[in-house]
Amino acid sequence: MTFEDEIKDFVKTIPPKLEHIDTEETTKIAFITPFLRLMGYDTTNPAEVRAEYTADVGAKQGEKVDLAILENGEPMVFIECKSAANELTTDNISQLYRYFSITDIQIGILTNGIEYKFFTTAEDNNRMDEKPFLDIDMLNLTKKDIKELEKFKKVNFNR
Repeated sequence: MTFEDEIKDFVKTIPPKLEHIDTEETTKIAFITPFLRLMGYDTTNPAEVRAEYTADVGAKQGEKVDLAILENGEPMVFIECKSAANELTTDNISQLYRYFSITDIQIGILTNGIEYKFFTTAEDNNRMDEKPFLDIDMLNLTKKDIKELEKFKKVNFNR
């Protein structure tokens, strides 16, 4: 089965679940971790995908990133998760922004399990760009979106 087929099959599972989603945690269980598995990450291995990753931010000690994708014990990608019942907001983006300022990550994803906004530090090192370089709506995927997502599969991803 091709990646395109796999992602299309995954997307078909989203609409029937939506009416039952009302929390961030349910969104992670129903949409986000299955998506990460589809992308080739072992969500059961905390050496690869860690929930509640500690990212201390200035006076805010013990700040937790919802999910971190790790390589050799170091975070490669931070994922800030929100409920599928809510739209992503500027406040959500600012939360992800804080994590960039105190770590060496180059990719951050803000998601509600349906929309995935990918951010980087292209304009200024260690400072998250204001706009995402990739914005994916799982319910309105295009062939171009699928090609872009395929670059982030574990086997293809280079930081």
